[in-house]
Amino acid sequence: MKAAILTETNNGLMLNNYRGFGAQSVKQIFFEAGADCTVFDFATFWDRKELKQSLIDYFKNSNNNVIGLSVPIRFVDDDTLRYFIELSKEIKTELKNVKIIIGGLRSVDLEELELVKEDIDGVFLGRPKEMLQGWLAGEDLSKFNDTEYGHIYTNRNYDMEIEKPVLFDLLTEDDCLNENDVLGVEVSLGCKFNCSFCNYPLRNSKNLKLNCEEAMLYTFRTAKEMYNIENFFIADDTLNESDEKLELLVKVVKQLDYKPNIACFARLDVLSNRLHQIPMMKEAGIIACNFGIETLSKEAAKGIKKGYNFDKYVKALTELKLQIPGFWSSAGFIAGLKGDTFDNMTSKMNLLINKGLIDNMLMSELQIFPIQ
Repeated sequence: MKAAILTETNNGLMLNNYRGFGAQSVKQIFFEAGADCTVFDFATFWDRKELKQSLIDYFKNSNNNVIGLSVPIRFVDDDTLRYFIELSKEIKTELKNVKIIIGGLRSVDLEELELVKEDIDGVFLGRPKEMLQGWLAGEDLSKFNDTEYGHIYTNRNYDMEIEKPVLFDLLTEDDCLNENDVLGVEVSLGCKFNCSFCNYPLRNSKNLKLNCEEAMLYTFRTAKEMYNIENFFIADDTLNESDEKLELLVKVVKQLDYKPNIACFARLDVLSNRLHQIPMMKEAGIIACNFGIETLSKEAAKGIKKGYNFDKYVKALTELKLQIPGFWSSAGFIAGLKGDTFDNMTSKMNLLINKGLIDNMLMSELQIFPIQ
């Protein structure tokens, strides 16, 4: 079997983060199943004819082929998904025994359903390892199917002995990496918080499943030794939810012969109550954080199950800037939450900007989707 994974990192959107290593974890699943697998990253930037011919050439000596489409959690529109599917179907008509599978989405809306309900061999919603392993082994996957479409699989009850934290640790020559790349690491699975707006399937976790120290060390060391890569991102939804996660990262970094540059996602309300985490972040090499602040109103924060203290926010951000020179901070907000106002939000945002405490902002409007 040969597999080629086409992937795109938000199609150039969301430039404050990079989450492109989902395809690499899928690549590893195929390797573990004894199949050859390669990743075509940033696939929409390829010339279409060149990409198509490259895929045909890659598959020409195999009679059992899989095109995997690894897509972001949610598109602003479906153009990228449509492009990938149309290209894959063209190849499927020209070559024998080509199957098309899709992963990365957490749900499928009506427009996406029109794209995937026919001529697609598998759609995997959520973390795919258990489902994809079963699919490759030809197992009965009916327990993952709760729609009228027999090829759409959703894992709603993860086996944590299978769905472990993943790393960018299968480094091969065809990855085409260089010192300008940014590699991803999951420190742990699960998030103990249960924010009302969040669709992360492993939220409200009672126990965190930490990654393997040795595997993390291998990723950081090998990336540096093979490609001179020193820049990484932590893909956990909330790195600082637990001191234990930061302690593990610090322990790994201290064993390196260089200091990596690391960006992560963190909660400012947690950090503002645990200022002792800031020296730990510095030791770990964290130089940038994406904070999902969501609101600058106490009433609105309560409604989405988040803590709130604006003065503590200011103090925490000030300490970050003082203790970690050059620290870059990004803040995400939701406009339209009950209890917040335009005047309140803009006045406090301007205060954070004028004090030089926030370097980037992401503003999203409140959206309410039906349960699927």
